[in-house]
Amino acid sequence: MLNVLPKPRLSPWSVPRPPKRLPKGTAVTVCIAAMAEKSILVGACDRMLTAGETEFEPGQYKMWAFSRAIIALIAGDATLQSEIMKRVDIEIKRQINLDPTIWISVRDIASLYCKKYRELLREHAESDLLRPLGLSIDSFLKRQREMSPEFVQSIAKKLTKYKFPSLLETIFMGSDNDGPRGPNGEKFTYAQIYATQEDKMACLTTVRICSDWFRKTSR
Repeated sequence: MLNVLPKPRLSPWSVPRPPKRLPKGTAVTVCIAAMAEKSILVGACDRMLTAGETEFEPGQYKMWAFSRAIIALIAGDATLQSEIMKRVDIEIKRQINLDPTIWISVRDIASLYCKKYRELLREHAESDLLRPLGLSIDSFLKRQREMSPEFVQSIAKKLTKYKFPSLLETIFMGSDNDGPRGPNGEKFTYAQIYATQEDKMACLTTVRICSDWFRKTSR
């Protein structure tokens, strides 16, 4: 049995606005999570995966289970998402192996995802922009005095604006004890919903619903 706080009252500012209507026939990818009464979590997603410009529909859903209590629903390029999720999963398992009694929170996993997203983005930017010039991030920073100011500014601007070809969005949902404790310090179980867009994270637990959907086009 879950011990949860009473249903919070929402302000008009906390209710998500409905998405803009897209032209009929526009291809989209969908992930959604919602919280029902008594903190029952429900998630749904389609099975269409995108890898570069290739789309296919395998047997499995676009979900990643970190434990029996926490899963992620992914949208965007499957190859990029899989690489990030694999790195997150390795780190989570490392922490659990060090302390089997630890209960990783949904927030911790979403925050770690953002960190691993930035790491992978840095690697891709380095590979695409600096490696062809015989440079790495470290050597670029160390050798700037040898370079013209115009070159440094140009490369720095490209690195700052570098993005993955497609938008990556993820919903993290599950239960943890990340919440108020009882009068005697006892821990309760709370249902949680977090969402990320690129490396930006938002807590949507009080909103109780989250949906990620977008046109499957490159930026």
